[in-house]
Amino acid sequence: MDTKKTHPLVVTRHQGLVDFLREENLLPEEVEVVSHAGPDMVRGRVVWGVLPLHLAIHADKVVCVDLDLPPEARGKDLTSDEVRKYCRSISTYRVEMVDRKEVKSK
Repeated sequence: MDTKKTHPLVVTRHQGLVDFLREENLLPEEVEVVSHAGPDMVRGRVVWGVLPLHLAIHADKVVCVDLDLPPEARGKDLTSDEVRKYCRSISTYRVEMVDRKEVKSK
C-alpha cells in the first residue's frame, strides 16, 4: 500500500491556514501541502481544503475550515490569528456523484 495515500493532504495557497492547522495540532508537521491537486493526488485520501466537487469525489474525505469572513477580509491572505478569529467550525464531507450526463462539444 502507498503510505503517502494514508497521510492527509492539504490543498491551499494560504500559509495562514496551514499555520492555523498546525498550531491547533490538527496536522502532522510533515504534512504534504500543495496549491493545486488532481484526481490521482487526492484519490482515497483525507484532504484538507476547498475542492471543486468533481475533484472532491475522488477523496475519501474533505475537511474544510469554515470561515465567516467580513467583506474586507475576502480575497486576501490571512494570518493564522485571522483564520482563528473567523473560524466558525471545521466540517468533514464525503462527496458522492449521483448522476452524470455527457455533453458533446460543438
